[in-house]
Amino acid sequence: MSNLFSKGILVVETASAHIEKNSVFENIKANIALGGQNSTNTSVIDNKIEFGRCEGIFLISGGQCYIHRNQISENNEGLVSITSIPDIRGNIITKNKSNGIMMLKDTRANVFGNTIKGNDGIGLYIRDKSHGEIKNNNVSFCLFQII
Repeated sequence: MSNLFSKGILVVETASAHIEKNSVFENIKANIALGGQNSTNTSVIDNKIEFGRCEGIFLISGGQCYIHRNQISENNEGLVSITSIPDIRGNIITKNKSNGIMMLKDTRANVFGNTIKGNDGIGLYIRDKSHGEIKNNNVSFCLFQII
C-alpha cells in the first residue's frame, strides 16, 4: 500500500486486526495507525514499513497490542506510542528522520530485542510518565541513543 493521501492501514476505535507480511510505504500520514477507545489485541507482525512522511507506526489510546519483527525505516518517525500498552519486540528500526521509538503520555510498553540504529534523532525516547520493561535492545548510531 503506497502513495495514499491518508494512512496506509488504519485500525480505529473498537476494532482490532492482525496485520502481517505487508509492504506499506510512501503514505502521507502514518503508514500504519491504530488505537482508540476499546481497541485491543491488534498485532503488527513481519511488515516492511518505509518512506512515510509521518510515522511508520502510530499508536494512540490503544490497549494491549503487539508490534513484532517489522522493518521500520526511512519514515519521519519510526514508532510513536501515546497512552498505549504495546509489546514491541524484534523490530529493526533504522534511518528514520527523527526518532526510532518515542513513548509519550503514560505509554506502558515492553520493549525487547529491537535493533534501533542510525535514526537522525533519539533512538529510544521515553517521556511524559511513560514506563515499561526495556531489555536487550541494540541502540546505536543515533544522535542520542536513549533519553
